[in-house]
Amino acid sequence: MHRCFPFLVVTAFGLLGVASAQTQLAPAFRNDYVLGTAGSVSMWPGGALTITAEDPGHLLLGANPGTGSAILVKKRVTRDAAGHVTGVVGPITQVANVGYMGPSMAQGPGGLLFCATLLTNLVSQIAPGNWSLRREIDLAPFGLQSEDRGIAIVPTGHSTAGELRLVSNSGIVHAFQLVPDGNGTFDLVPARPPVAIGYGSRHLVFVPPGSVGMPDHQYVLVTEYNPGQIVRYQLDANAMPIAATRQAFCGPFASPVGACIDPVTGDLLQLSHGWGTIDIARVEGFGRCGTQSVAGFGIAGTHGAPTIAPTGCAGRGEVWAAQIANGLANAPGFVIVGIAQQSVPFLGGTLYVAPLGTFFHALDASGQGSLALTMPLSPTWNGLEVHAQAVYLDPAAMFGVSATNALHSWVR
Repeated sequence: MHRCFPFLVVTAFGLLGVASAQTQLAPAFRNDYVLGTAGSVSMWPGGALTITAEDPGHLLLGANPGTGSAILVKKRVTRDAAGHVTGVVGPITQVANVGYMGPSMAQGPGGLLFCATLLTNLVSQIAPGNWSLRREIDLAPFGLQSEDRGIAIVPTGHSTAGELRLVSNSGIVHAFQLVPDGNGTFDLVPARPPVAIGYGSRHLVFVPPGSVGMPDHQYVLVTEYNPGQIVRYQLDANAMPIAATRQAFCGPFASPVGACIDPVTGDLLQLSHGWGTIDIARVEGFGRCGTQSVAGFGIAGTHGAPTIAPTGCAGRGEVWAAQIANGLANAPGFVIVGIAQQSVPFLGGTLYVAPLGTFFHALDASGQGSLALTMPLSPTWNGLEVHAQAVYLDPAAMFGVSATNALHSWVR
């Protein structure tokens, strides 16, 4: 059985001390998840936080939330041998002025950061790299009044992937489609009716696939500022929370606001703020299967282009697996693997993998095949990228060789 580790929280007056009630996981989750601390930061009151996959060595934090002088800052994180965040160190670097930024932010298409503002009732879009404010959209025309509001992007794997979710302090979840506006930013278009959940909701995080005891793409975690806890909801087919499924997950916290999923380990990071210090709790057990996606286009053969798709778990000590379909019956070929991507012309198509090695592979009588590999447990594999693409002899192909699209895996 895993242990739950108590950690210190900060009161609204900035006095460091033990919470009146010890923060702990709810009984239903204590066997599968581990609660710990990811460190504290001495700074202005904080609200939003995230770690981007492009820069997993730094934490992005929103400071002075709800004021006209809110800023986005960056601070370095330390990690243990398994990749878990253990502390926040070094100087605070201000990277952007973000007006009335609220207690929540999320990374969306093109690396844009989305956040909802307080008082001004806007959704802001902040460009990656220089973190400049690119666009603001007024929520009043959609019938939304100004209040504390959390934000999230529905991740890959859901039927409504790419949609935006707003959760309000009044307990209402709104859904919007993100429609490109031609300038690298997005318009908001209402996607479906709003849903009412628990009062005091400040942020929501979609549970990543491969989480212990939670079937993939079926749950969301919601941070409730009052009474200060994280709760879990089951999702409907449109990735909207079902109010009747509300279940306590972890708490109590002192003034919990923003949260995020660590892209390296899948851990949940939950921020609680005081006046002079913020604390970050860490919950392990989420997303042990890493992140997998398919991309690009294959090279057509007898039945069109063969396809490759993930079927296993890209986690250390787990079985990574892939299924190949739509190929020529009994076709011989080989699988190209590497730890870096590329995009170069290849036999009338594109080679998406920088080759590190190849191995022989043949399809069966139905033109299908499978691949499987037990991933090493070594911590050096944590955060490693693994890319694969398969090619097969096929006389119907332009140069006698068909190919799949690419499978990209981020190992945890």
